[in-house]
Amino acid sequence: MNASVGQFTTVDDTADSTWFVCFMDAANAVPEYGAIRRSLIAALGPLTGSFVLDVGSGTGADTRELAELVGPSGTVVGTDLSEAMVREATGRGTSPTLKFRSADVHNLSFPDPHFDGACVMP
Repeated sequence: MNASVGQFTTVDDTADSTWFVCFMDAANAVPEYGAIRRSLIAALGPLTGSFVLDVGSGTGADTRELAELVGPSGTVVGTDLSEAMVREATGRGTSPTLKFRSADVHNLSFPDPHFDGACVMP
């Protein structure tokens, strides 16, 4: 598939989401991306016991990293517009402290104030 990153809002409109999953896995393997991710997570401050929202969670790599930081007394909810990405992330594992759900960032159904912090990774 010849796709661009801008097409991540149309993942579910494609016959096969494999390109998007492979792109996310390749991006997460780039060391410079890891450094950016760590600096953004550090900006959230101490996360132990926190309830954190990860917007645009994709395959869930960043969400899993956040879940490690909130520990067993916290929770991280990864949201993505794409049902295919939510299925992929969920298929890679969930736990009582790690959840994935389909949601549009412009229309989240969480009550205010529900989260201690939120992040959107590049």
